This record gives sequence, structure tokens and C-alpha cells, in this order.
Amino acid sequence: MLRICSLFGLVAAVAFLAACQPEAGDGAPDRVSVALPSADQRAVDGDTLVIGGERLRLAAIDAPELKQTCGDADGRAWPCGRWAQKRLAALLTGPADCRGDRHDRYGRRVVHCRVDGIDLGAAMVIQGAARAYLRYGDDYAPHEERARSERRGIWIGAFTDPERVRHPRG
Repeated sequence: MLRICSLFGLVAAVAFLAACQPEAGDGAPDRVSVALPSADQRAVDGDTLVIGGERLRLAAIDAPELKQTCGDADGRAWPCGRWAQKRLAALLTGPADCRGDRHDRYGRRVVHCRVDGIDLGAAMVIQGAARAYLRYGDDYAPHEERARSERRGIWIGAFTDPERVRHPRG
């Protein structure tokens, strides 16, 4: 169960993310990568990364599309897709430990990843750099609720769901 945590600056935010991580269960999926130098990993966008040449999709989150814009509190457009990519890149400070055994329709392995004990999906959602992708699990729903209530990142103003950006309905 998610513990109630408070944030006091960057140090407290890191402590919050570490304390509020879901615990690993029995039968964890296969490990994708371990202890790869951080130079071998990069953020493609806010929910896709490449580690050791393999494209991976973070499970249960959906970040703005790379070229997507969002509205700020005053209604001005800002590049939230690029910002989400930069947020994920900033989290890749050390070797990523990613686990997952299924693939999406694009052939990417769908994974949960941790760097220095921090769940990348949780970190992206709590920052407002991605939303909980409820179609694929509710792991990060409490994180999204908090980000929304604190008007973080994409929740500061007008926001179009990334799925609607990818698949506009004519």
C-alpha cells in the first residue's frame, strides 16, 4: 500500500519515490538488463528507452508524444513531449534494472525499470511527466492522483491524452 509521504525539496522527492515503490512479488519477470553503463541507455521519449540497443516500453504509463504540446496555467503551449523525454533522461543516472517478458505491438519489450531503487514509471507519473495508463494496470493511479492534485507537469493546464494524439478520431 502506498505510504503517505511529504515532499520537501529535491532530496525529499527522491526519498518519497524510494519509499513509495511497489514491492517486488514472487515470480518476477525475466531481467532485461543489469548493470549496463548509463552511456548504453537513453530516453527515446517519455515512456520509451533504449538499453544496450534494445527498445523498451515502460509498463503502465503513457507520456505525451515527443512532438506534443500542452497548455500552461495561462493557456500558452509548451513542449510537454520533449519535457517528458528530458525527465526520463534525467532519471537515467545509473544502470537501469528492467524486468518484463511481454512485447507490445511495435515489438518493444514492456518493462518496469528501476535506477538506484527508484521505479522509473512511478517517478515519471509523480512528476506529471506521464499519466497512469489504466488500460494496462493501475500500479501508478495513486501517483497520478497526487500529480493532478498538485498540478504538476502536464496537469498544470490543458492536456490532451497521448492516446488521442496518436489516434485522433476524425
